Amino acid sequence: MEEAIVVLKASEIVDFGGKYVRIYLGGEFCERLLPSEREVEKVVKKAGSTHLTLVTPYLTDSGISRARKLLDLLPEKTEVVLNDWGLLAEVQKRNLSPVLGRLLLRHNRDPRVGLIRDKIPQACWDVLHYSALTQSRYKKFLKKEGFERIELDNTRTPIDHGDLKGFKVSVHVPYVYVSTTRQCLTHFMDSGEFGIRACRKECLRKSYVWESKEYNTTLIQKGNTLFYENPELGGNILVDRIVHHKKIIP
Repeated sequence: MEEAIVVLKASEIVDFGGKYVRIYLGGEFCERLLPSEREVEKVVKKAGSTHLTLVTPYLTDSGISRARKLLDLLPEKTEVVLNDWGLLAEVQKRNLSPVLGRLLLRHNRDPRVGLIRDKIPQACWDVLHYSALTQSRYKKFLKKEGFERIELDNTRTPIDHGDLKGFKVSVHVPYVYVSTTRQCLTHFMDSGEFGIRACRKECLRKSYVWESKEYNTTLIQKGNTLFYENPELGGNILVDRIVHHKKIIP
């Protein structure tokens, strides 16, 4: 089993005691956290024998322009996690390896879903229980476009992804992505200003916890994205890589 660690900059790469053999550089949920060209250069050099995966979020036109410059700095065959179809052609042109990001895999991630299992018809449960990977046409498309790896969430309620034969699979722990938006709620909580506004990277300094006694659920607000914590690996999917995220709860 390969283990990886997510970092946002080169200075976060320390002596991990040999535990991690791969570095994931970048974030999936906000283009304002794309690493600088200098950071990518330093990580490519600093990682050494450690393998590198560049992580990219969903992107505006400006974000795609920035991401192109980062792709130019990567050695051929470097993994690039895609969360925006608009960057796929750029990855392919540079002979890099596209990885299907969590944002491009549609399925239900709501942590409350398991609580209603016995309260809804089977047909409704099926809709909530399956991902797009159960569709053979979708998997054929991914193969045609050069995807060999898929990134998955470690959801509390198991999701049926179908037969993933032919793909390598990564699972992210301990935080499960629930939903995201371009409007940064961490900025709103800090300043009272709502909307897509100037970024002071408040998300790097603080996060917020939302609790629901009714559903026995705790959500974590980090920047523009909601997560919940699930550190225990489960399910019957053959996973060959675990991607570890650092603690985000204050």
